[in-house]
Amino acid sequence: MKKIFTIIFITFFSFSNIKSQEDSLNMDYLMDLSLEDLINLQVETASKKSEKMIESPLSISVITEKEIKSSGATSIAELFRMVPGLIVREKTNGNFDMHIRGNDNLFSNLLSSVNFMSLVMIDNRVVYNYFQGGTFWETLPISVNDIEKIEIIRGPSSSLYGPNAVSGVINIITKMKENEKEENLSVSSNFQFGSLNTKIVNTSINYRKEKFGGGLNANYNYKERFQEEYFLVKENRYSTLEYIYSLDENRADSMETKERHPNVNLANNNFGVNSFIYYNHSNFIKNKLSFGMQNSEVQTIHMGRKHTFMNNRTSNTKYINLNSDIYDFHFNANFLSGDQDFITGSSGFHSNINNFSLDAEYNYKIKNLIVRPGISYKKSVYDDRKHIDIEKGEGFLKDEKYIENLAPTLRIENIFFEKLRFIASARFDIYNKPDENYLNYQIASTYKISKNNIFRTVYSRSNSSPFIYFSYINFDTQTIPFVFLTLSGNENLKLMQMDMYEIGYRTKIANKFLLDFEVFYNKTENFSELKLVEMQNIQIGPTEVEVPRRFQYRNVDMKSKQIGFSYSFNFIVKENLQIKIFNTQQYTKIYNFQINDSLIDKEHLYSPSFYGGIIINYLPFEKLNIFSNLYFYGNQYSQTDEFRNEDINSYIFNLNIIKAKAIINLKFSYKIWKNNVLFLNVRNVLNDKKKEFNFADDTGSLYLIGFNINF
Repeated sequence: MKKIFTIIFITFFSFSNIKSQEDSLNMDYLMDLSLEDLINLQVETASKKSEKMIESPLSISVITEKEIKSSGATSIAELFRMVPGLIVREKTNGNFDMHIRGNDNLFSNLLSSVNFMSLVMIDNRVVYNYFQGGTFWETLPISVNDIEKIEIIRGPSSSLYGPNAVSGVINIITKMKENEKEENLSVSSNFQFGSLNTKIVNTSINYRKEKFGGGLNANYNYKERFQEEYFLVKENRYSTLEYIYSLDENRADSMETKERHPNVNLANNNFGVNSFIYYNHSNFIKNKLSFGMQNSEVQTIHMGRKHTFMNNRTSNTKYINLNSDIYDFHFNANFLSGDQDFITGSSGFHSNINNFSLDAEYNYKIKNLIVRPGISYKKSVYDDRKHIDIEKGEGFLKDEKYIENLAPTLRIENIFFEKLRFIASARFDIYNKPDENYLNYQIASTYKISKNNIFRTVYSRSNSSPFIYFSYINFDTQTIPFVFLTLSGNENLKLMQMDMYEIGYRTKIANKFLLDFEVFYNKTENFSELKLVEMQNIQIGPTEVEVPRRFQYRNVDMKSKQIGFSYSFNFIVKENLQIKIFNTQQYTKIYNFQINDSLIDKEHLYSPSFYGGIIINYLPFEKLNIFSNLYFYGNQYSQTDEFRNEDINSYIFNLNIIKAKAIINLKFSYKIWKNNVLFLNVRNVLNDKKKEFNFADDTGSLYLIGFNINF
């Protein structure tokens, strides 16, 4: 590794004395140094129209293209370590768990790590897994280098974007350069190679001529794990896969365990191709068609089964997406198909998928009043029959199952006295299942105290959607000889619901400070979990024993309440140095948490109570950019067991601790010629190997060397 550092240093030094007119271009494509640019940064996600970020009625953060290029992030989810209110933990090399304001793993024994409360979109196209909920980041067909910016809303937003925007929305906006008028052909490539056999390659070609343009990009990402051992839960230690195999060698399903881990070293192996064309007849008529495909394989923590919770997950999908704006009418339609195997080697998790979505809205303006009615339709179909043997009783669904959603929507905005702005939105969701319909709504307002001081308030209610697994699972398993256990879904589960109250304040202080502050309170209810609903009697020798026969998903009375605040502070120290500090403090409590036959209230410990970071972007001289990012979080505890201590009449909890951690990332970028850059990228500089997610890998440093080519 010292040789790599030496080579990089010599390379930087060798080019530092090269002077030319072309090389005198500054590195503004790597640095955001204008506070005025930050104040006037245009966002669209919060209001479904272009507006200055400082005037947004919701808590919103933006990760700009310049920050993305400077950061050195090797995956999209890692980028969220640069904004407040997002908890980001690495499970295996390059595979992350992300939650907006926590509320994760509220059930102690629910070990699925997928965040099913946040909605993720690419160019307003929802990318979501309706089997169990959540977003599998490795299945996104784009890479970090294809992104123009990311807009993140913290807080319930289902009235704007549909179910599952319970804790917030992430909208990933890809590069298109459609607003540039001159004819141009551009090619951009990014290459990174480094430790753990890491290979990251991305190439894009874009062409535009007057009203027409298009592009093609391809990306490949391969990483290996930091270790070969797996966490063995019952023995609370890491162990070899061979030893884990030996624990199952006398079981009929031992082959399943082996098939779940076909490649011990693999962390992720992803490939994606995307293409788009657009035609802008005028500023009022714009059309864009995009399509692409991806295939991926990762080894990550997904759902607890058997001795270790590490699983392989594969996905092969393709999509097509149409966006059309004709004056005040907006139309979006998209279709995705393919297959996903959520836990390879385990019968029931492999399904064919067909998702269709259509949204149409119209802006109607009357002086200071804007009315935006719309209609939304979504259908998600999962079918596991091609991947199971029904005669052997395999599969969770054993059929084609679907979730269908139709919803009228309405958004109203009014501006009073040029300073007071009022926004209200509502969405009425009708499902094929459950039978109950749901109203999502949001009421927000902003008051412009002065040009650079904005006060905002918001109240929101949002619901999740139903999920295939929890609604339709129909699975029989043999626990001991001649004893069968059934797991069944529930088509009429009440959908998870969050209510949030929030106030916020944004201000520009002098010409060097920008502060964004928010205080929030939310309440979440309508949780569900597997409950025992039927017993059976079996004969063991001369004794008849009562044992469980059927479990079904049922709603529980548990509620989660959370209070907290976040702030983001941008400071322009001088023309070549920018600092950003952000932090979130929160407290989460669970009510009516069931232990055996009793209900208790307790603090939720799995979400850290504080987390945040510091970004320092420094341009020491014209060609060299140094970007450093510190991300930290406090201690977290995962409750894995509980029992009652009759002597002290209280409950004792067996806790696994995820220790506090600070991750420092560094990227040194040196411009060789024009916009062609050589860089050194170090993730987790301090090589802090503490695991960040329960039962996951110990994560250490990653060293990369790479270059960008642009012409």
